[in-house]
Amino acid sequence: MAHSTGLGGLTNLSVLAPIKPDMVVGFEPISYLRRLRKVLDALQSARQNVRESELRPPFFPDAIGRFGIIRHFRYAIVPPLPEAVMQPAAGLWRLSLNVTFDGGWEPYMRVIYRDLGTLLDLLFCHCDGYTSSRSASFVDYCAWVRRNEVEGGIFFADSALTLDDQHYLAEIEKAQRERAAPESELARLALPSAAQRRRDAAARAMANPMAALVLPMRTLKGLYRLSIYFPNRPSAGAGDAADTNDAATLLRFARRILEEPRTIIAALDHSGNADWLKARAPYADELNWLQTAAAEEALKAPAPPFDVAKLQSHILSGNERMTHGCVVLLRIKHADQALTHLCTLAALCGPVPASGIGYLIAFTSAGLHTLGIAEQRLRALPQEFTEGMEARCALLGDVRGNHPDHWTRPLAYGANESGYRIDTKAVHAVIQLRLTDDATSSFELHARLMAAVDALQEPGTGLRVLAVQATRSYRNAAQLASGHFGFADGISQPQIPDGQPATPTVAHSDAVSTGELLLGHANDRGDSANAAPDELQLDGSFLVVRKLRQRVDHLDSAALNLTPAQREELLAKMMGRQRDGTPLVPLPAGASGPNDFNYDPPAAGQACPFHSHIRRANPRDGRPYTPRILRRGMSYGPKSETDRNTERGLVFMAYCASIAEQFETIQRWVAGGNSSGVGSAQADPFLRVPQAGEASTFRYIDAAGQVARTSFDDKPLVQLEWGLYLFVPALQALRTLHSFRAAPQAAKPAPAPAPIETEKQRHTRLEEAARDVVRQRLEDHDKSETEWQRVRDKEACALQHTPYGELLGRHEDVLRVMKDDGCAYSVKGYGVRMKASIGLNLLGLDPGDERNQQAPLNDAIKAIGEVIAKASATL
Repeated sequence: MAHSTGLGGLTNLSVLAPIKPDMVVGFEPISYLRRLRKVLDALQSARQNVRESELRPPFFPDAIGRFGIIRHFRYAIVPPLPEAVMQPAAGLWRLSLNVTFDGGWEPYMRVIYRDLGTLLDLLFCHCDGYTSSRSASFVDYCAWVRRNEVEGGIFFADSALTLDDQHYLAEIEKAQRERAAPESELARLALPSAAQRRRDAAARAMANPMAALVLPMRTLKGLYRLSIYFPNRPSAGAGDAADTNDAATLLRFARRILEEPRTIIAALDHSGNADWLKARAPYADELNWLQTAAAEEALKAPAPPFDVAKLQSHILSGNERMTHGCVVLLRIKHADQALTHLCTLAALCGPVPASGIGYLIAFTSAGLHTLGIAEQRLRALPQEFTEGMEARCALLGDVRGNHPDHWTRPLAYGANESGYRIDTKAVHAVIQLRLTDDATSSFELHARLMAAVDALQEPGTGLRVLAVQATRSYRNAAQLASGHFGFADGISQPQIPDGQPATPTVAHSDAVSTGELLLGHANDRGDSANAAPDELQLDGSFLVVRKLRQRVDHLDSAALNLTPAQREELLAKMMGRQRDGTPLVPLPAGASGPNDFNYDPPAAGQACPFHSHIRRANPRDGRPYTPRILRRGMSYGPKSETDRNTERGLVFMAYCASIAEQFETIQRWVAGGNSSGVGSAQADPFLRVPQAGEASTFRYIDAAGQVARTSFDDKPLVQLEWGLYLFVPALQALRTLHSFRAAPQAAKPAPAPAPIETEKQRHTRLEEAARDVVRQRLEDHDKSETEWQRVRDKEACALQHTPYGELLGRHEDVLRVMKDDGCAYSVKGYGVRMKASIGLNLLGLDPGDERNQQAPLNDAIKAIGEVIAKASATL
């Protein structure tokens, strides 16, 4: 499996795909290689028009740049190796894509698949084995890219600034340069969201539609010129699906890249604007082509039934009130025994009985492998899960003090503070235990839980307890979960359909599709339900565990000189909510509750800082997709207002269906790639990873409307101790884990004898292959010139005597044929083929009576002069 190269949160992807050697079957004979060159030339010309020749900036957001993650990309056609150039039939031309982008591979691929798939389809439809983004699932699409991905080497990037950082810094510099903007204005400045930019662009375009369409019409004309090379028939090797034909591929790209201009064109057509009707006349053919309806959407598979009783209870148990818990890290010593014991424990993973202990079982990638799960099922699991959290530290922003090199790894079970600490790579399974005991206030491991832990490694279980992390759930006066920094937690959680009517909201809804949390179901990222889901994955989820030490002592030091009121305001501005959970942004009229708000009002930038924690994690800005995760974390350590030095913190636990597209994207937002429109140098106030020797300043607008600052030294407020990526199977899969193991290898049956080919079949096959070689090498512009030169030079050439006949290229040879009276050479073969298509004519007739009968028609055509021809054309 290939790996992209990353550095500091930037990723470089290289793809090298073989170009089809065939000819495009259509009216105009052209090779896939030649057509691809024409497409790349047209796209490059359109880019140059935007950047170089246009007098005014484009009205509409850039079709690629609008997504804010793609730094640069380059497509190139790579020729065959030098020794293959001398043998064109053996040469392999390839299409190279090299792209650098912000963030991880999977979120980038989602943007490509969902939003830019038409561009990739237009280019890679020229390559062998490519699966259209329209007809393939996201998983299958990514699989094709992975198969053609080139292993990365050294990747150099001078700066970790994101693409949005560059635009943000340009706006800051402009504000300072042009109007000497005061700091109070700069503190409120942020880039508009992508949705807002599109609304602004549409308003500008409608105010001056004729000017707005100048550049799009040039682009349309260039794309329409290509349509002659895109026949309305399935691409070679693409099957018979209607949405894979070449004409539809080009048209879908044109409609997508000109999406906003099409809206303006439709409005002008409806208005009957005389200037527009005059201006559109030269583009009538192009506009008629553009407005052709694209292929209908493919039917989506029905969603598999969802039943909360199928899940391990901790995932959706939002009303479950637990006081004590622990996270048990396990190693599998004996796979068969462990498998049997874990299947037995599945009975304890359902709803927690009163005064009972709740169980949840999850596995690392190494654990599933150790249990002997079949290789094909392991390959179906996503790459980020297989790689694990440590391997993806740079992408997550786990650098410097949070880098795995500096993790405080879990203390081995039974050891004291000076004892052995385990390597998280040795963890095969995690069992989370929890119970309710209001009478016990200790933060240490509860006695009943300790007994359950010891039972996990009794003889015959096949398990060994590596480490145990005790957890506690603390509550505030309103009985909401409250951590060591004093904030109510769990207020904004994603909600999946449960059969009950959804609560109507005004500004923000927490409703998400089932597939955002559970595998095998339709999600909000554009994937439909899997019609044949993997039974191991169905209704399962991924669990992210991170032990985060919260340094309340460091926070106390930073707020040492503040009054109690100033301290509360500082904490609220850092979080984006007051400590009781009240949002800083005023709730709109008719709000359904304290989470029904967004950041649309202009005053929101003053009330809730752009770089506050909750605004970064959930920007609420109307983007097409906002990742959500279901948080089920618990605290650890003592809850005390006097003892501020004893270690304490949060065992962060979150469930999601895609680690890469949900958790990792949000983690990137809080670690550096800010989502709320300001520079990523303004780190998350709680989760920042300080640089040794460098202080950090948190700036905000206080209650009086003034700029306020609090300086933090180079000590972290939150420090990552260790983390894991885990898979949580549904109850049925957990009960039947043994059924997913690899089956014993059976002896392979002897291959059936190949059918005997007759001499006639062999002759026909070889002749057809020879004809294809001749056609490709003579009609392909990139090869034909060389071949004809060799014919003219009368070299020993395999093409000189072909299944079509003898090739003659020298002047005297051609004249000999042209002057022949029909005795030595014949054109009757052409006549037979033409008669079956366009009809018999002079080109297919040898000298004789039949040819003479057509001669008068030819003479009549030759008699039409230039004047008569022009006059006839104007009638």
